[in-house]
Amino acid sequence: MDKQYKIIFVCEWNTCRSAMAKYIFKYLVKKYELADKIFVDSAGCRVRFSEPIGKRTKQTLQQQNIPLDDEHISKPFTIQQYEKFDCIIALDNRTLQITKKISQDDPENKIRLFKDSDGKDISVTDPGPTGEHLKAFMEISLGCKNLLSEKFL
Repeated sequence: MDKQYKIIFVCEWNTCRSAMAKYIFKYLVKKYELADKIFVDSAGCRVRFSEPIGKRTKQTLQQQNIPLDDEHISKPFTIQQYEKFDCIIALDNRTLQITKKISQDDPENKIRLFKDSDGKDISVTDPGPTGEHLKAFMEISLGCKNLLSEKFL
């Protein structure tokens, strides 16, 4: 087997958007029978304590029939993860700037935002304050589908 391509999704706290992206992308990877080729994870750039996935995030994923195939516990994005992963997807512009700072300005050009079908950057708004988890799910789903098509299909 060839080396797995490693993708990590990063937001602020790793309990909502990046966790949601991880599970959506894992679902798509499995659907297209690419699980042996792609490793998927998530992290947060401001994580201080390990926490489970947010309740509303979990409910949204379950309502959309996206399986949660492991016990999600938040973890911080680190320079070691930068070195380990091939592709780092920041879920918003603020996270993009913080991950670049953590990685010492992204010397390998691995960090980016999602792209839409037209190649424009997508910055997913944090649904925590607004409760718009379904909207975040739809934006993240689009970004995941475009990323999968761009890189693997």
